[in-house]
Amino acid sequence: MTIIKELINIRLPNGDLEQYNSSVSGDGVEVFSYGFQLASGELFQCVETSLEACQAKRDAWLKLKAA
Repeated sequence: MTIIKELINIRLPNGDLEQYNSSVSGDGVEVFSYGFQLASGELFQCVETSLEACQAKRDAWLKLKAA
């Protein structure tokens, strides 16, 4: 069984959307399901053990898009 602890939606001033939730699996491991949608509609998603790890992957994705 998985228990979702929180669901957060943040609309950024430039129109981008950041959404994540943390959940605890039956074995007690907390994971974050993370989504980031650009105002253009492009979507990045990942699952990691910390919000910071998710945001680091998002930053790497954004850097690749800008190159």
